[in-house]
Amino acid sequence: PGGSQASAAIDLARCVIRTAERRVVAMAEQDLLTNSLIMMYLNRLGDLLFVLARYEDRGIPIERAT
Repeated sequence: PGGSQASAAIDLARCVIRTAERRVVAMAEQDLLTNSLIMMYLNRLGDLLFVLARYEDRGIPIERAT
């Protein structure tokens, strides 16, 4: 993660979304969630951000440990 500044920013946004997703799940477990679609939306948004970050890094050579 973070091959470029743009992909690093997208990865950071994904971390924020995953944190929000965990909090929403905790709310759902306590029956405090009124709209269950929020969980699905946050999950798919996190997936989208993952793909966007990888797309942003396309063409950047991968350094491998030897």
